[in-house]
Amino acid sequence: HDLFKTTTLSPLADANDEGFLSRSPAARVALPRTVAKPVIEKEALAWTATEVDRFLAATADHRWAIAFRLRVLYGLRRSEVLALRWDDVDTAKSTLRIDESLVATNQGAAWSNAKNERSRRIIPLDDETLREFARRRAAQAVERLAAGEVWEDEDLIITTRVGWLVLPRSLDRALERIVADAELPRLTS
Repeated sequence: HDLFKTTTLSPLADANDEGFLSRSPAARVALPRTVAKPVIEKEALAWTATEVDRFLAATADHRWAIAFRLRVLYGLRRSEVLALRWDDVDTAKSTLRIDESLVATNQGAAWSNAKNERSRRIIPLDDETLREFARRRAAQAVERLAAGEVWEDEDLIITTRVGWLVLPRSLDRALERIVADAELPRLTS
């Protein structure tokens, strides 16, 4: 209590000591209690199994179908999906390594290798997801041939048609259009 008065309220104590105040107005003020923020419960919205199936059907022919599948079925963050490289996929072990992120910035996007041990992980993949990766690889090979010398090879799975990284807002816009077209409820986190 004395430490609080001498550090935080020292101007009042000085004024009291020098006779400008007959008594410090803060003398009877109790120390603040530890204030806990009230728990705010948010209603968590989630799609039903039927809505997830409808979403997967709506994205099946999209060039970034694997990105949408990984977000919806595996809970990967947008930043994780956009940073995936082909060497992160281990088809022999049916796993996917998550070890970096591509985060939105004012200038577009930036790489982040600041994943901690908890967020760095290897996840098992189901057979349909492995087939989806194979379809994406084949489609990307066609895009690479069409782009020719313009292709920018960063080994990324989710790319533009010329191999450039996809900006987070571009993936968001595509996802919003698909959700609206499929007449699914919009989910926010």
